[in-house]
Formats: sequence, C-alpha cells, structure tokens
Amino acid sequence: MGQVYLGRSPGGRLVAVKVIRAELAGDPGFRARFAREVAAARKVSGLFTAPVVDADPSAPLPWLVTGFVTGPSLAQAVADHGALPVASVLALAAGLAEGLGAVHAAGVVHRDLKPSNVLLAADGPRVIDFGISQAVDATHVTRTGMVIGSPAFMSPEQVEGGAVGPASDVFSLGAVLVFAATAAGPFGTGTPTAQLYRVVHGTPHLDRLPGPVRPLVERCLAKDPGQLPTAGQFLAELTAAYPSAADLTDWLPASIITAASPYTAPTGHGPEPAAAANAQTGTPTGSPAPAKPSVAASDPPAPESAWQPTVTSAADRPRPGSASSAEQSAADVVHPAPSTGVHEEPDTLSISAEAVSPANGPSWPTSGMAGPASPVAAAGTAARNRRRRWAVSGLAAAAVLAAVVGVMVAAPWKPPPVPPVLRPTGLIGDSATVSSVALRWSGPATGPAPDKYDIVQDGQVVGSVPGNITYYQDAGLAPDTSYQFQVIAIRDGKRSPQSVVLSITTLTPPVSAAVLNGEWPANYRVTSLSNFTWNGTKSWSETWTFFPVCRAGPCNVTLHGEFGGSPFTATLARTGSVYAGTAALNNWATCGASGPHSPSVLRIRIQVQQAGVIGMTWAASSWSGTAIVDVSAGGGCGASTVDTNVSSY
Repeated sequence: MGQVYLGRSPGGRLVAVKVIRAELAGDPGFRARFAREVAAARKVSGLFTAPVVDADPSAPLPWLVTGFVTGPSLAQAVADHGALPVASVLALAAGLAEGLGAVHAAGVVHRDLKPSNVLLAADGPRVIDFGISQAVDATHVTRTGMVIGSPAFMSPEQVEGGAVGPASDVFSLGAVLVFAATAAGPFGTGTPTAQLYRVVHGTPHLDRLPGPVRPLVERCLAKDPGQLPTAGQFLAELTAAYPSAADLTDWLPASIITAASPYTAPTGHGPEPAAAANAQTGTPTGSPAPAKPSVAASDPPAPESAWQPTVTSAADRPRPGSASSAEQSAADVVHPAPSTGVHEEPDTLSISAEAVSPANGPSWPTSGMAGPASPVAAAGTAARNRRRRWAVSGLAAAAVLAAVVGVMVAAPWKPPPVPPVLRPTGLIGDSATVSSVALRWSGPATGPAPDKYDIVQDGQVVGSVPGNITYYQDAGLAPDTSYQFQVIAIRDGKRSPQSVVLSITTLTPPVSAAVLNGEWPANYRVTSLSNFTWNGTKSWSETWTFFPVCRAGPCNVTLHGEFGGSPFTATLARTGSVYAGTAALNNWATCGASGPHSPSVLRIRIQVQQAGVIGMTWAASSWSGTAIVDVSAGGGCGASTVDTNVSSY
C-alpha cells in the first residue's frame, strides 16, 4: 500500500510512518475511505496492536503513523528459526485474539491478517496494518473487480467477494496459527488461483498440528462464517483450556528474543531507517543490514591479572604406569606449557613451572604447608590430595548406590501409580440453531490426554470424539427445546467423573416456518347473507385434514375436508405463514328446494397464528382465516357469496 519509514516522535519515541502510494492517493474515493478507516482505527486501544499515533488523509501523499514494535514479523521468525513451540503458539493465539477483539470492538475489520502483519515483541505479539486494509481493498474492487489479500490466509467469503466481517479475521487467525505451528499454511502452496480454490473448496492440512493446537484451529477454519467463534469467545475458550497461554513470561524462544532488536546502537544513535522499516514490515528493502561492531574493536582486551588460572606443575604429571587410571585421566588434560609460559586449553589454563618466578609470580603462603616449600610442589601435593579425596568419595557413592539397588531388588516390585482420568472442565455452549447445538470443554492441563470423550445428552450417551478434540455438535434436535449435556473422559477403559451439567436450548423458528399438517376441527361462522343457515345454524364445525407435499419443513399442502356437508379437495400454496387456494363444490348450492345443483367455488385463505414443537417437528398449533363460497348465476339461481370465518386451535 505504500512505503514505510522509521521516524521519531517529538519526545524521541520510535514510530512507523506509512506513506500511501501515489496511484491510491490520486483516487478521491480512496481518500474518503482511508479517512473513515483511520478515524475508526484511532479508537483501537489494545495491548496487542500497534496504536495509531497520527495521520493526514488529506496530504498530497496520505500518511499514517503507528507505534513502532521492536521485534521480527512472524513470517521472518519462522523463516529464520522454524515453527514455534506449542507454548509459544498458544501465547501467540491468545495475544492475537485479544488484539483482534480490540480491532473489532472499534468497528474495524482487518481483512489482511497474515504472518507478515504479526510482529513478535518480547512482551507479546502485535497486530499491525489494521484500519487501512479495507480502504485499499475497496479501492481495488472498484477499479478492477478483484479482491486483494494473501491467498493462503484469506477467508472463503473474501475469496468469493462476499460480505466480509469479523469472522473473516477469525478464519485468517486460524490460518496464521497453522503457519506458526508448522511453518506452512493450511492450504498448501502453488499458484494463487490454486490456493484460493482450496480455501473455498478444500480441506485444510492439519495433520502436523500439535494436539493442544488442533482443536482451536479447526474451529477457526470452518467454511461457514456463522459457525466461527468471535475473537472474544476464542480467547475465553483458549485461556479456560490452557491458562498458561495468558502468561507472556519468556513466551518466545531465546533465539527469537535475541534477534528481536532490529538494531544495535553502541554509539547512542538510532537505527538505520531501512533496517528499522524492514523489521517493522517484514518486507526486504534491498539495503544491507549494518555490520555488527567487532568485539575486539569495541572492547579492550582484559588484563592478565583478571584471569584466575588453574596453576599446575609439569613436574606433577605422573610417570607412565605410576598413577592410577583415574589419576592418569585427570592428569592427561594438562600439558607442558610452550616456551611463552602460557598455554590455554578449552577448559583449563596451565602455567609451566618455568613461568613462575619470584619476580612476576603470585605470592604463595608457606606457613602450615607440609612437603616442599616450592609453591609448584605444594600445588602438586594439593592436586594429589584432591584426587585421593575424589577416589574415596567415589567409592563411598558406589557403596551407597549398591545398597540402594539391593534394597530395590529385595523389595516387592510395585508398578507406578496410574494417573487418574481427570474430569473435563470448562463446559460451555458454543452455538445453537433450530435443530442443533454445539458445546466445548477443556481437556486436562497436565498429565496424559484421554483416549476419547463421551457426550451425554439427558442421561444417554449420544456420541464421542477423539481425545484431542474438545468440541461436539449434536444435530437432529427439536427446535425451541432445552437439552442437558455432560462430558466424560475415557482413558484405557477407565471413565472420569461426569462434567458439570450444561443446559442448551435450540433456537425458536419464526411462525412462518411452521409445518401445517394433520387432522383439524374447522370451526365456521357465517358473516354474510343474514338469511343463510346450514342445518338451521350460522355456526358449525367440520373436519379438515392437511397433507404437506414435502418431507420436512414448511411447504404447500393438499387439503381434504367438508364445507356444509359437501366434500372438497384443495391445493393450498404457502407464502410465509399464509396458505391459500380454491376448491370446487359440485353438490352444495341448489335453486329452490328441488332444483338442480349450481356450480360453486370455495376460496380458502388461512394463516398460522401460533406454532410449537410436536414430536420433533416445529408445527402449527393454531390458525384462522376465511372460507368463501361463490355461487354462479347458472342453473336459474342468482349469483351470491357466502362468507364464513374459519378457525382452529
């Protein structure tokens, strides 16, 4: 989107100055979008984001200033050091989820979360480049009809040009975590077109994910954005299952922490702008990194007096065959010094007897020393005494060890205790539809993982998942119905205590989704033709029976019934909660007491008023409407209409 420079605030803080490209700056639509996105981004105040410090969308080249983050990008860290360890990935997941939560709370969608937009600081990860991705993306869509982004980390709805919301960032979060844990994206490599196809239609490659990471990532990579957790839900579930994810003490390997500083300043000056910008963006600038200052050039050599060498006499070396093998091995690490008087081995510094003189040698105490008065001889005697003490100590240790082994052999053997199967914790409702619910729980934080989890619904086992999965979806449920769930961990055939009870209620569908079927009493009341009665009354009841023409769900129905004692069959078409249609009444109206029957048409319009669960089906529980008979003018009868209200409960 532009060029990034290293800058300093008036108070001396380092900042990243991002200057937009000229072709974008020349687009008035982009400037308007950029101004809106920057205004929203300035509201973001998260610990795991690079805050917006200042901006000028109306400048000849619009610019944006964010806080400078000292640390490599995730892309650079993985390229240099390989995949992150599990503990680092969990901490990364927690930090990114909190950062995205702050971004989304401000009404901003990142749209381009990828490893190069994640920086690894010593105190946690940072999300950068939020707030202008949407403006840039919208400009490219307007100009070319294409969607920009990083193919391996885009969401399916973004690839297909659909509506992009916070769920898209959560999908990208899952892809970024796969990269951090395996050093590869979830949809492989290849051309952008091939990767985009796999994002929409393919199955992510998660076989290499560590056990604790895989269940978290699987949730984030669902194709349907409606099935994805929010950033806040993801963070709550993560920290409930792995509380250590919220501990950022030494969260990165030491090698990455060491490389986290993008510059060295031995003279008190700041970094080279190109190097700092490279560290901020993860994008090569083409400029060579400044050379590391030479230790020899910057630090004077330490004086000889600073050394504390081990002084050993060449005369103390035992003659071949005169020392024990242990003494010989110990003596073999010391060699006669060269003529310079100083000889340095990898682990010892020896000074020859010739190099020690009263003029320049150390001052040695003589009182209380047995044997030769020479300091070199005294040192040799001390060395022999040390070797004797080591030999005695070794024999004593061997004796103690033999006694312990003897006791262990003599004592009856007992197998180590088997760790108990821990009860699943943190059981929460994840999502619900009209016919399904999803739940999630936490596996054991320590100890062996279970072989599987059994899911109990209302006292009955209804399913199970492998021990590395802590998510379950139960489908085929009745709408607007409450169910109680528990989870049991099983390892080596042993069952844990049941988890706490979780109650989840499926969603309530609208009345228009109700199925109209079965046998109903149709209650009539005449509302026209004051002189019209049937069997001497204006109100009566008959039976109607509805037959849906589909196997499930709301649809058209076939109706068999009677009206005023005359059978009829009608097809009622459904529009929302209204069913309407017509039927012929061939033997209903006559002209006079003994005249011929007059053709009549029955027009029916009824509407579902209420619905409820009947069995496992969301069905109508009451309806009302009108049944109107139109009598033709044929057969010597005058045209007339009989209006009746009809209802059933």
